[in-house]
Amino acid sequence: MMVQTGRPDVAFRIWDGLLRRGPEDSPWIAPIRAQIMPVAALAGVDYEMPQPTAARGPSAEDIEAAAEMSAQDRMEMIGGMVAGLSDRLATEGGPATDWARLITSLAVLDRAEEARRIYDNALEVFDGDAAALDIINRAGQQAGVAE
Repeated sequence: MMVQTGRPDVAFRIWDGLLRRGPEDSPWIAPIRAQIMPVAALAGVDYEMPQPTAARGPSAEDIEAAAEMSAQDRMEMIGGMVAGLSDRLATEGGPATDWARLITSLAVLDRAEEARRIYDNALEVFDGDAAALDIINRAGQQAGVAE
């Protein structure tokens, strides 16, 4: 709508933000990718579209290997993956879906206090983004840490 009302600069900023936040499988990503370059040109922006982000998580080989591990080894592997996700979100940030995954994973690992701290932090990070807050709140409820 902003393009039609003569404000391609505003449309571009909104679309670029949505594109960078993802997640890549969101229904709005494909239409934005299809239309953002002409909007960037109208806005006077020399734009290079960000590359799609690869799905993060264990590979098929990791899952197969986990099936052959002892329960203790599997829990250690899962703990390492959760720690890696936590570190990445703390240093690089990430989409609300990754924060939600961390919150629920911590709860499954019986680390409710840590899940609550991450939940509170995510509420601050995504303040003002209703869609992201909905994802975070659902994860907090699932984890039993939402108020």
